[in-house]
Amino acid sequence: TGGVGGSGGAGGAGAAGGIGAMLLAMGGAVESGIELVLALTGWTDAARTASVAVTGEGTVDLSSTEGKVVSGVLAAARPSQLPVVVFGGRVQPDGAAALRELGAVDVRPLSGRIADAADDLYALGVHMATRLLSTTQAAG
Repeated sequence: TGGVGGSGGAGGAGAAGGIGAMLLAMGGAVESGIELVLALTGWTDAARTASVAVTGEGTVDLSSTEGKVVSGVLAAARPSQLPVVVFGGRVQPDGAAALRELGAVDVRPLSGRIADAADDLYALGVHMATRLLSTTQAAG
């Protein structure tokens, strides 16, 4: 009860200096970020025809399984059995293992250097294309 600025203790209301509490006090509503992003991007339609989903974050660790975009994409992909590849600038082994338990088919570390981001993502694309091609040829 109470909470910051009359937020009633809403989760996240105190984050970012209490901006959430301010927005709630002004009539805003709490909404799932991943659900909103999936709806705005047309996830359901895209997932029907996709071969793979790719998601990532700066550091893949155990917190990646706790309500972040990565875990949201894995949950959204599960009903259609869409394979998900996760990448991170840094990948901690326990986080990678936990994401594989949630259904990630691959968890790939990048260099972690901003200056190399374009090269890292190109290499990730080559890796994924090679893997998809070898899977398709093996099935076919």
